[in-house]
Amino acid sequence: MSVYKFFCIYFYKKGNFSSTFSTCTNLYYIYLPDVTLVNSNAFENCIAIKSITLKSAQTVYSNAFSGCSSLRTINLPEMTSFENIFNPSLTIIPAFPASLEVFNAPKLETTVSNMFFHSKNIKNIYIDSVQEIAPSTFNGCNNIFFLDISKTKTVNQYAFNNCKIEFIDARSLETTHDMPDNS
Repeated sequence: MSVYKFFCIYFYKKGNFSSTFSTCTNLYYIYLPDVTLVNSNAFENCIAIKSITLKSAQTVYSNAFSGCSSLRTINLPEMTSFENIFNPSLTIIPAFPASLEVFNAPKLETTVSNMFFHSKNIKNIYIDSVQEIAPSTFNGCNNIFFLDISKTKTVNQYAFNNCKIEFIDARSLETTHDMPDNS
């Protein structure tokens, strides 16, 4: 007899969200409608999470999803800021796990260097409000099917280093210092 585990977290607390779910290994799907800030390591080592929707999160710190090895989808419809933390022991801060396939943050205003560096399996990225793409944002992303950067004006040097993209919407692009390897 097999038992299908399904956990869905519906969190009503408004405001900041810290490491409350860190190392919860039985969470599969998370929906947090009223959290506005997600601190670093908030979901650290939640190895079973497949999908996270943070409906009201405006700011997310890097490493919030560290160790989420099953995470496939991140939906952040209100996120405007992704804050990279500095760790002198690491040369590259892992922002998102290698398992990530879909990233949706349509109101994000800017990317950070190496934002998707560890996300080798990412297929769809929706960041259409980003005005400027930071250097090395998509470094090593070889499996992108669709990238929406439709309002982006500037792409910085090495933004698409070792990157392949099937379809890209960059209709507002004015200045580019780099394009994907398959361009």
